[in-house]
Amino acid sequence: VLPRLGEMEVEVCEESVHHMLANLPQICREDKGFWERLRDLEFIPTASGKLARAQDLYDPSVEELQDLLEGGEFYPAKSFTKPELIGILLRLGLRTSLDRSGVVQVAYSISRSDSSMDLNEVIHRAKKLVLFLSKNPGLLWEQ
Repeated sequence: VLPRLGEMEVEVCEESVHHMLANLPQICREDKGFWERLRDLEFIPTASGKLARAQDLYDPSVEELQDLLEGGEFYPAKSFTKPELIGILLRLGLRTSLDRSGVVQVAYSISRSDSSMDLNEVIHRAKKLVLFLSKNPGLLWEQ
């Protein structure tokens, strides 16, 4: 099922992933390597409708991130934001803070803003990123 998630209707995909996460303890008992393979698999539906790895997404409950990460590409789909599911996603690598690659991802997202977006909103997001970087200047120099 996991390799075909991208081919499924959104509702069926989300239901399948919910079922798998609900049975994760049993699956991991039967297959000791499943957890590690899952960490590298794009299986989590995002708020924008794509599939992503947990380590490529951010915890939607972190307020600092909400100011910078606007758009569904950064977060799990709404049905995956329940505390018990966030706990599982955190163990799989869900991010709770921005690192250098996250800053670049935000900047790229802002630069991709198309003409249908309100220019004032794009400028507002860019200003938030600059403010964040002024408070966290070391992020640009991390390796």
